[in-house]
Amino acid sequence: MPDKPDSALAFMAPPAVAQVVNRWRRVYDPYVDSIEPHITLVYPFNLTVEEWPAQRPALVDCLAGFGPFKVEITRLNCFLAPAMVLWLQPEDGGVITAIYRQLEERFPAFIEPPRPPFSFVPHMTVGFFNSLAALEEAQQKIAAELTCLEFEAEEVVFAATIAQGKWGTVDRIILG
Repeated sequence: MPDKPDSALAFMAPPAVAQVVNRWRRVYDPYVDSIEPHITLVYPFNLTVEEWPAQRPALVDCLAGFGPFKVEITRLNCFLAPAMVLWLQPEDGGVITAIYRQLEERFPAFIEPPRPPFSFVPHMTVGFFNSLAALEEAQQKIAAELTCLEFEAEEVVFAATIAQGKWGTVDRIILG
């Protein structure tokens, strides 16, 4: 394992939601077999698996004020730069952004803020595209199939690369 493996903080989709999202990801996301569907909270999270145990108590303390919250996904959106990415837009009343801001404030050494003009955007990736036409075609197809996906976000997952290109859950911090 490298000294600084890729790591992240995320909210993992429960199996019923993951099944729906993976149906689209199998068509549009070359990383579908690398990591399960998730809402990205912090990536990269500049902390190794070996460093995690020492930092975990401070992260638990930071997240102590947040309880489980409802996530609804009814819309798609896209990034056009630096890559063309189609993603599901979670609606949560701003909780994910509040958690991100608290982490960013308390752990600046582990979080690289987005470079302007970009900002933090909670999202669940569906696919990557080489052309705007392909992205728009996928967006229309998925929008026609998308109903409300709902789940309760109950934990923040610390995930890392655990094998050649494969991500896995290293630990979970239960909210509340």
